[in-house]
Amino acid sequence: MTQDAKAGLMQCYRQIAWCPAAGLDADWLNAVFRQYAAGNGRILDPFCGSTGLPLCAAIHGHEIIAVDSDPLARIFIEAIRANYRYFKALAVYPAAIPDHDARQAIVHIQQSGQFDHHPASVLALLHCVSHIGHCAFPADTGNLADRYAAIRADAEEFFFQLEPYQLVISKNLGYQSVAVGALAIRNQVDLCLFDPPGFRAEAPDRAWQTVRAFLGLAQPSADHGEGTGEEALLPLLAACHDALKAGGHMLFPLPADHHAQQETLLAALRRLGLDARGEELQGRPFLALQKPDQANAA
Repeated sequence: MTQDAKAGLMQCYRQIAWCPAAGLDADWLNAVFRQYAAGNGRILDPFCGSTGLPLCAAIHGHEIIAVDSDPLARIFIEAIRANYRYFKALAVYPAAIPDHDARQAIVHIQQSGQFDHHPASVLALLHCVSHIGHCAFPADTGNLADRYAAIRADAEEFFFQLEPYQLVISKNLGYQSVAVGALAIRNQVDLCLFDPPGFRAEAPDRAWQTVRAFLGLAQPSADHGEGTGEEALLPLLAACHDALKAGGHMLFPLPADHHAQQETLLAALRRLGLDARGEELQGRPFLALQKPDQANAA
């Protein structure tokens, strides 16, 4: 499995994940893995979301612990696992879409010969539903149906390219559906990438609300990461720091122009007695801290 094949797989995945993590491209992640999790170290993604980071880590041979209490994250995890049984049992609610024309278009797709309850077709439908959350489609089912067909073709291509990696994904990718503040991992991981969704400028609240309604899901609790004020960060940071091995690293890939978020993060870290420093990799600045090894701690 060549590096080009892995890059192609990740590109396919970004096309079908309706909210890929901004800026966390595969090249940068691989550079991070090489520098901070050498020798196929164990990695923690405490806000895995659409799970692009866990997929990238797993196919490159790293053991990855993906964590997210949001049920939407499980949809992507099960897609990566190609769990057809899960998708066949997934309930959807077209009536939950507020726009009449969009709702009729969704019903048209579901009743067409193109739809079945398996990962490719469901992900394509969810992709269309998420787009409805951003803007209304014209009252023409053909436009949405064409988009659905294109996304489904992309999803089918992803699953075709994914097939050779199924064994390594099964071996390397673990998933915990828990709130980060309640994470019960101690001294086990070499690298944690701390990237709460509330720190992202493109937080897709509107689109995800539509998808949640379509799936009959409640809104997530603040501990999922949307509440990222200083007080809310404290238990999340403490839990992730506890998960690090001695000498392990925690990285904060915040955009360089998010000054307010950086100040909030640094203030929370100081309250925990932790100190992050600025680093740069492949031209991208970020904050990082290292858990003292036992000799230094003593």
